[in-house]
Amino acid sequence: ISIPPHALSRAMLNLLVNAGEAMPADRSCELAQVTIQAALSDSGQLVVIEVIDNGVGMSEALRQRAFDVFFTTKVRGLGTGLGLPLVRRVVERAGGTIEISSIPNHGTTFRLSLRVQHESEPTVPVVAAIRVEDQRVAALIRGFLVSGGAEIDGELALDEIDLLVVDADQISQLDIQRWIAVHPARRLVVVGEFTPALGTNMISLGVSVVPDRFDLIAIEHALEIALASQHKDDSDG
Repeated sequence: ISIPPHALSRAMLNLLVNAGEAMPADRSCELAQVTIQAALSDSGQLVVIEVIDNGVGMSEALRQRAFDVFFTTKVRGLGTGLGLPLVRRVVERAGGTIEISSIPNHGTTFRLSLRVQHESEPTVPVVAAIRVEDQRVAALIRGFLVSGGAEIDGELALDEIDLLVVDADQISQLDIQRWIAVHPARRLVVVGEFTPALGTNMISLGVSVVPDRFDLIAIEHALEIALASQHKDDSDG
C-alpha cells in the first residue's frame, strides 16, 4: 500500500490508543479486547485493516463527529481532537477510505480500506521543520507533513532542511532572504498575521502565506504545494 511505514504506524497507534481509552474504567484487563485484523479483499485490490474493540462504543451523534478537527470527548487537557483527523488524512492521501461502525456499550470497529500498490518507486524523504507556537496547530501541521512522507527535524539549520513552516512573528526579512538563497520560495510556509509590507514582499517572492493560522484548509493547501514542489524537484533532479 502506498503509505510510508512511519505514517501507517502513527495512524495505527492513534487507533489503538483510542481503543484502549474506550474501555470502561471498571473493566478488567482480561475482559478488555482490542483486535487488529488485516486481509486482502475478495477482489485482491484492497488491503482491509480493522481495529476492533469491545469498549463503550459511540452514539450515532458521536460517530458523525469523530473525524472533526479538535473534537474530543476526553477531559480538557488530555485530548487534542487531532488523532482521528490525522488517521483519516493518512488513509485518504493513500487513496483509501476509513469507516466506523459502533454499537453503544458493545464496541467500535475502525475499518481502513487501502488500495494495493503494484509498483513502488523509492523516494527521498522531505526534511521539514515546524516553528509554530500554537501546539494544536503545530500538531496538525506535523500530521499533514508526516502523512505526506516528510520527516520532521527541528534541530537542523535553515540550509539543512527542505521545508519550513513558521509563525509570521518568528521570521524576519533576512531569514526569508536566507531561505530563498538556498531553497525555492514555495517550500517556505508562513502562518499568522504580518505587516502589509512584509506580506506583499513574501507573496511577490513566491512564499506561501496563510494570514489566519487557524485556517486549516489554507494551511493544508500550502503544505500540499510545498510537498508537491519538493517531490517534483527531486524527480527532475
